[in-house]
Amino acid sequence: DPACGTGGFLTEVFRTLRDAFAVSKPNDKAAHEFLTKECIYGFDVQDSNVGRAKINMFLVGDGHTHIQRKDSLGDIALLKEDNDLGFDYVVANPPYGQGETSFPIGDAGTTKRKELAFLARIVDLMKIGGKACVIVPDGVLENYSFSHIRKSFLAQVHLDAVVSLPVHAFAPYTKEKTFALFFT
Repeated sequence: DPACGTGGFLTEVFRTLRDAFAVSKPNDKAAHEFLTKECIYGFDVQDSNVGRAKINMFLVGDGHTHIQRKDSLGDIALLKEDNDLGFDYVVANPPYGQGETSFPIGDAGTTKRKELAFLARIVDLMKIGGKACVIVPDGVLENYSFSHIRKSFLAQVHLDAVVSLPVHAFAPYTKEKTFALFFT
């Protein structure tokens, strides 16, 4: 998760994987080692979020979190230090809204919108054939002025599904209408 915050998404991913391993590979020590020591990565720009995310991951049983303070919209090489080929799976609920600087978004130019910058960065971070689930506000899909960005995005990925989420799915943090984009 390139914008892991306090680790809410990552803890749920860990729980889901842990439960799946418990059913499919109940006594597989290698699978357990992989899950608890090598599988989960999270980056956030704020030290306080990183500290909370590490604690939250530890509390759900992740024994060796790869939660680090990194600027995911900064230098991509820093994000790929441990995995230079990219990531198999990316999950994220990145921040929304106007940023202070412009971020590159592939062929579509630049944007100050954080949600668009993170969406482009997530595509950059994925392996060929990798999968992602990213939560985006409705403007990403519905704002006419973002049509060139959507076109660029769709040229790079295969959109597997778009799931409309309830208006208050992320309340009290936001009451904005959101969608989950699943893509390869």
